[in-house]
Amino acid sequence: MNPRVQEVEKKQQAMRERIAEDERDEGYRNFIVSIGISTNIPMLEMGDGKVCTQSGAVLRVVGRMGNLMPTDNDGLYTTDKLIEDAEDLRKESYKCFISWGATQESADEFIATVLPLHLGNIERQLKESSGEYFIGNTLSLADIAIYDAVVNMGANRVPTALDTFPTLKEWKAKVESNEGIKKYLASDSYANLMKFGPETLGK
Repeated sequence: MNPRVQEVEKKQQAMRERIAEDERDEGYRNFIVSIGISTNIPMLEMGDGKVCTQSGAVLRVVGRMGNLMPTDNDGLYTTDKLIEDAEDLRKESYKCFISWGATQESADEFIATVLPLHLGNIERQLKESSGEYFIGNTLSLADIAIYDAVVNMGANRVPTALDTFPTLKEWKAKVESNEGIKKYLASDSYANLMKFGPETLGK
């Protein structure tokens, strides 16, 4: 069996066991039942029971629900472009996890060359914006996608990474000052997420 499918099935079983051990609300139980229909993760269950899969599709669905998508063609293109840029950084980051079998040489190259290259490209596009965010002066899905990659796959693993990219560093603080994002970053949901730190690069 495909290792990824095996891992998903283990997680599904673990979640089902949690239901048996601890009483949960109806919405949580319904979610557990729903995961049996697909092994695609992440997966988003809507209020009407519909399920959305595939990272990019889920991201855009949530973006539209939260009014985070621009409506003009240029803005939509920029959003799609930056989502792909974020994914490019994420893919490169995944290649150099020491705990997943990567070499120290690949980790060092990521720190010295690969990450700065991607951050430089991203900061250049931010500077080209007409406002404080990637698309004008309004927080958009593009900012959310880039924030995830820059912080979770970059700055958290290399704490000094943004020191040489002051515009990007200032933008990060701006995103984190958003009331909704600030609340999420202070939540238990965020605290309980797996974090990638310098140890993933052998540091």
